[in-house]
Amino acid sequence: MSRQINANRPRLWKSDIAASVDQFNQWFMRFAPVAFRTTRVKTTVNVKAALLATRDLRSIDAATLKDNPGALSTLRMCTAPPLAVDRLIGLANASKNLVGRMEDGKLPTKMNAAELKTELTKLCRIISRLLDRDIFPWLDAAKDPTDHERDQHQRSSQTAYAALWQTRSSATPRNSGNSNSWAIGSTPEVTGSKVISVGSH
Repeated sequence: MSRQINANRPRLWKSDIAASVDQFNQWFMRFAPVAFRTTRVKTTVNVKAALLATRDLRSIDAATLKDNPGALSTLRMCTAPPLAVDRLIGLANASKNLVGRMEDGKLPTKMNAAELKTELTKLCRIISRLLDRDIFPWLDAAKDPTDHERDQHQRSSQTAYAALWQTRSSATPRNSGNSNSWAIGSTPEVTGSKVISVGSH
């Protein structure tokens, strides 16, 4: 249980906040570049796999997503605008548990086949409707994409992921010993191995 230190002494908050910002800046300079590069490499692999699994986005259906649940995170970046997880769940009125599992490349173990197909179909309907056809012109042209168009798609998806990563990087690292962990919405001050929230020491 945290102790309230400096909570009733607002004159001290300014120095606390400055120390917190300085600590986060040091952490960011040390870990963020490596984390970003790692994410970018992983994103490239995921985008190529999603293109292959969906026949260049022309086969987005329940069967495809069932066989390739990990493609969902890439497909969310293929829409206009790109869809956050919660936005996709809301628009599709889909199972939060299902989408969460798919973001990890898995499917729920206790969802029956009929329900799974229904939920996946709802996701496919929203993604297909919102696909960015300016970036994927072959969808309306009913033709195979050129290599240039595929490359453009991959770069666009990487840009969308980069924007998402940048949003996450405005948060602060959790005290879990993991340089890629994030605690969004808080501004901790790190002292040794202890993370303590500013104004609530």
